[in-house]
Amino acid sequence: MERMFACIEETVNKSAINQFIMFLKQHSDVTKWFMCSDYCIADKNKSNDVVTFVLYPYIFDFGDWNKIINCFQKTDLKHCRHVSKSFCDFTKSGYFFSFSFILEKDNILYKWKDKTSLDVLLQMYIEMTENWQITTPNNAESYKEMNKRLKKLQNETKQKSFNYKLFGRVVAISFLAGYLRYLLLKEKSNVQIFSWLSDRDAITNWKNEIYLVFFHIISHCICENNLSQERETKVQDLYLADIKNNQFYDGVNRVADFICGALADFNYIDESVTGKKQCILLEDAISDNDCLIILNITDHGVARIVHERRDKMTQREFKARATELIKLMIDTIADKEYIKLVSSIPPKPSWASFNDAEPTPENDCLGFGKWLDEQLAMWEKDEDKKFVVDHFNESCIDDIELEDDNTSFVSYRPTSFGEELDFWFEIDFEVKDEQIIAIFDVNL
Repeated sequence: MERMFACIEETVNKSAINQFIMFLKQHSDVTKWFMCSDYCIADKNKSNDVVTFVLYPYIFDFGDWNKIINCFQKTDLKHCRHVSKSFCDFTKSGYFFSFSFILEKDNILYKWKDKTSLDVLLQMYIEMTENWQITTPNNAESYKEMNKRLKKLQNETKQKSFNYKLFGRVVAISFLAGYLRYLLLKEKSNVQIFSWLSDRDAITNWKNEIYLVFFHIISHCICENNLSQERETKVQDLYLADIKNNQFYDGVNRVADFICGALADFNYIDESVTGKKQCILLEDAISDNDCLIILNITDHGVARIVHERRDKMTQREFKARATELIKLMIDTIADKEYIKLVSSIPPKPSWASFNDAEPTPENDCLGFGKWLDEQLAMWEKDEDKKFVVDHFNESCIDDIELEDDNTSFVSYRPTSFGEELDFWFEIDFEVKDEQIIAIFDVNL
């Protein structure tokens, strides 16, 4: 499991960790946390296998949490007729934080579907829990019970009907849950109580909820290898007995159900979904959500997936299109074809007055051209050398970034034979209906 941990940890620490830390800062005084989860695995009607976890600060009791979420959505995704805007807004409100894992058909976690690997792992955990009974006498009875259940499972593996595939899924999901418990403890030093409340399904019900044994062992091993012993011993883990018949957290688990269901339905090849509900969730709840992380797990490793609204131009697309417009503008100026600026980035309307002409786009371009030609000629006379505006050089552009209000301000510092001139262009961009509108001025 070391490779799996390293791959997920490396990807999370690149950018996702900053979002998670910002969320935790909003709940700096909260010491009690719980995590809900939902899964969609091996559903032939869905595009993806998905595991979703939602971390909640215990700022309301479960009755109040359920009431709040029921106000937005009263039923699970498959039973609801409409996804409300208020629910989508709620997913971005900072009350909780979700991690979703998309599991490709071949991925590093599915190594644990292999019979030999699972047999080795099971034997290792049997030996581990036997050793813990000696090294941790205060919890000896608990480890003895774990050991007993693991040995019973080992005996059952000898049966021809034993389901190794489901066993592997239990281990994989327990590992992901254990990793998120570790991540919370690593980034938040005052956690005192933690509980994982999973959705009730074949995975959690399997072998009398033995997933909790694997979660306990795996999460403890991850923390033992990566955190101080003192850090983990401060945390009390609460486990829910008889999860199948407990209904008190259905409401809070609905968030994981909606996110998981939408991601499982989304076809990443043709970007299609099967229904309006899933489309609304992807556009209004999942896209541009700072409280949501999606990780794609393949056989090569782990990569982050980011969803952005379709009606909002992506940073990459905006930068490419803005750069192309600036290039066309600068090359037009370098070729002294000023009238053609109308079709790229024109100057502000005030430039027409420099040519004593009416303020039209064409006259603005000609007025700017007249000023520039006279400015370059003046420098040539003063310094007795030729001045030009060089053709486009991307290194002359300041950072290009589209702001939340769909505007951007960019500077371009022109050169003459490679030397920076004593003025620069200031370009204002605005995106409307996926079209870029731009205009420039000169700063001396």
